[in-house]
Amino acid sequence: MESPSLRSVLKKLLHELNCEDEIVKTDHAQSTSVVVQSLPQRVQTSLEALHQIYPTVLLSSLDLLDNILVTRYIAQGNTESHKPAPIYYVRSSQTRHSRYGGQAPRTVYEVRPVAWHCTCPSFTFSAFSSRNAFDPYECGEEDFPDGGHWGGEMRGGQLGICKHLLAVVIGERLKMIPEKEVDMHTLAGYAFMEA
Repeated sequence: MESPSLRSVLKKLLHELNCEDEIVKTDHAQSTSVVVQSLPQRVQTSLEALHQIYPTVLLSSLDLLDNILVTRYIAQGNTESHKPAPIYYVRSSQTRHSRYGGQAPRTVYEVRPVAWHCTCPSFTFSAFSSRNAFDPYECGEEDFPDGGHWGGEMRGGQLGICKHLLAVVIGERLKMIPEKEVDMHTLAGYAFMEA
């Protein structure tokens, strides 16, 4: 019997993270965070397995979610027939210092989970490193996108990952990402400025 591919294992773990109204949240200060012990056992098990596969990336992702640095943006005025995919912006957890003194604004990264893309340098290095044999035309049985697969629409090779992308994927399934509805002009401006 052939062992399952990493992608199919990750897809199964991702599926196990879905829990609609089963999450108990606690409020402290202005944040709402999930108490891990309150999660269903299958979700806890999936998070533990993800921790074994991506130890530092998972912890950093959970930190981004806990500090409410991930936001889901949707365009106003969309009808059910024309509903574009949401766009996620993740603010960096690290503060930068301005060369003129004081703190500079946090870096903001755009994340598109369906396309499996993040604008951060870590994702680029992960997706296109020399250890990956990326072939965008290689297509396997499990590679067809349906919005619920690990890797989104990306095909072939090892899939790139970063803490921002993992935070969005996990946060969506655990219903931890705040949503903002903005007009199309504002959303377009976010592609060039801080979200």
